[in-house]
Amino acid sequence: MNKFRDLRVYQKAVSYSKTIYELTAKFPRSEVLGLTSQLRRAAYSIVLNIAEGAGSASTKEFIRFLDIAQRSTFEVMAGLDIAKEIGFLCTDNYHQNQQEAIEISVMLKGLQQSLRKRS
Repeated sequence: MNKFRDLRVYQKAVSYSKTIYELTAKFPRSEVLGLTSQLRRAAYSIVLNIAEGAGSASTKEFIRFLDIAQRSTFEVMAGLDIAKEIGFLCTDNYHQNQQEAIEISVMLKGLQQSLRKRS
């Protein structure tokens, strides 16, 4: 499935990854190798796992990569919890970004369920 770029969840994850990059650019420089790096890696892991899974030889494998993307989404959510707790994020930014992560999570689950029904 080379049309992964057509998947709405892929497009939303790319946009979200950019948002996380912009958000973490405002974190203290002391966090460049810490929370900043971790949040960025988790955010782009969502995107990369969707793409890698779409290139898999089987639907079962694609579903497995979507599960990994789902876990990365949860990792971003946890990282945002930490960032809010230590004062790197205001409440509005926190809630907005958590909501986007939830939407991506729901979309990933929906795609997994759709793929399971087809196979």
